[in-house]
Amino acid sequence: MCRLQNKIVRIFQNVSYVDLYPIQFGYEQCSAEHVVPLSKFNNYIFHFIKSGSGYVHIDSLGHEIKLSKGQGFMFEPGIISSYRSDYNDPWEYYWVEFNGIKSENYLNRIGLDHQNQVYTIKNMDEIDIIVYFYQQLLNAEETDDIYILSILYGLFHALFEYSDALPKCEENMTRNFYVKEAIKFISRNFTNSITIEDVANHCNINRTYLTKLFNEELNLTPSHFLIKTRLSRGCDLLTSTNKSIAEIADDIGYSNQFIFSTAFKKEYGIPPTEWRNQHQQ
Repeated sequence: MCRLQNKIVRIFQNVSYVDLYPIQFGYEQCSAEHVVPLSKFNNYIFHFIKSGSGYVHIDSLGHEIKLSKGQGFMFEPGIISSYRSDYNDPWEYYWVEFNGIKSENYLNRIGLDHQNQVYTIKNMDEIDIIVYFYQQLLNAEETDDIYILSILYGLFHALFEYSDALPKCEENMTRNFYVKEAIKFISRNFTNSITIEDVANHCNINRTYLTKLFNEELNLTPSHFLIKTRLSRGCDLLTSTNKSIAEIADDIGYSNQFIFSTAFKKEYGIPPTEWRNQHQQ
């Protein structure tokens, strides 16, 4: 991209992905008077500041913070937030709005969570690398959904590599180990009729402690994570195969299609058959 306009917004049309997918992304060279009033967003949004500075208010923080070049800020779904340019040094930023059942996991890996919504790059020389991925998103063909997704994953990888987030303390590393082991066990065995008791036994901890760790690390229970994992695979099978609902239920570890359909409708708001009709190409 040789020369950017003052503001660019691109919308991602393909909504058949469930793990991680962009919704829209853009760039803005803001004016000194630029203000986004208090708003509640439906998806995750991550801004990265290329130059200048501004102020961000996130309801959960309870106060306004000043951010500048080389920093980023994340808004979570349902959290009231606002932001504005510094009048004397208005910011220039890129942003991406995204969602998916693994969004929170990827954000955690770059140091962002409910307690910390601010990202800081560890070396200013690496700003151009982050900007590169945003520019590739803006330049991508709208119909090339696989390429757009690959860029989004590349962006997260770059943010991870160049994050200035402090190393976790030993206690956090131990907790993270148990959660990672549980996730690996679930990912490898969710197609079987495993229970959370099985997961806890695999990790050599009790179910109550496992649930506590999941709530602290991922803000959801291990039971909900297992359901999300199964349903994510169920969505893939609904769009990529002609298998019956009963066959898909069996493939992803449900004892019958009625339990699968009930869980699916609770998670996505519609039954699996209707979801297939909306998303199957």
